[in-house]
Amino acid sequence: MRTGAQGFRRASPGGAGPRTRSSGRSPYANARFHGWDTRDCWSDVHWPDDASALTGSMAYWSRHPGEYHLVYTAGPCALADLERALGADTMARLLKGYVRDHWYGVSGTAAFKKAAQSVTDQDLGPFWETHRIR
Repeated sequence: MRTGAQGFRRASPGGAGPRTRSSGRSPYANARFHGWDTRDCWSDVHWPDDASALTGSMAYWSRHPGEYHLVYTAGPCALADLERALGADTMARLLKGYVRDHWYGVSGTAAFKKAAQSVTDQDLGPFWETHRIR
């Protein structure tokens, strides 16, 4: 197993190069496509303070430029953990429906959380708190 650019372990020695902000590709989608092992990626997430959140505003991240990498590391980890919580088929259904429902529209955290909660009977509140999705 090799470690990917942001802590994801690759299932095979091949795969894409480093994932960067400018690549225009979703790190979560890359992890899924390349089969990177994301089981322990959340354990590597370190927050600068108790007030920081994955869903912090651009103003927040502008004041904390050295921590902006969390958007691209903790974000995919949170989605991978959500997939494990919901199951792969349910996650696929959630994402497909979410994209369909928000095509060419504006979306935000509240809409995504509502859509995710609508596909499961389990309370996702603790998940959002643990993953600092507010």
